[in-house]
Amino acid sequence: MTTIQGQRARVVLLTHGIDPEADGADLTAVLEARGWRVSLEQAMGRGRGQPPRWSGHATLTAPPGSPVSRHAAHITLTGGSGHEVLTRILAKVLEKEQAL
Repeated sequence: MTTIQGQRARVVLLTHGIDPEADGADLTAVLEARGWRVSLEQAMGRGRGQPPRWSGHATLTAPPGSPVSRHAAHITLTGGSGHEVLTRILAKVLEKEQAL
């Protein structure tokens, strides 16, 4: 992860005591424990000969008994690797929680 966003995400995770080098399953488990449903998929490259990109989407699940019309919180990001995308999504979730 060499992007500015990737470096910032690493700092946020470290600040919260989460290893930014943890594997994807561990990062996903942290998100799910916080009530987020996560999907990650490989997307096509941006042009001929370009490496594939990864797309991740996280949605905060509604708590039991909440109204159906409640607008769900969601995060969508793309990146060069699945791990990068999961790390950045988790960092955004942690920042959202801290802002509350």
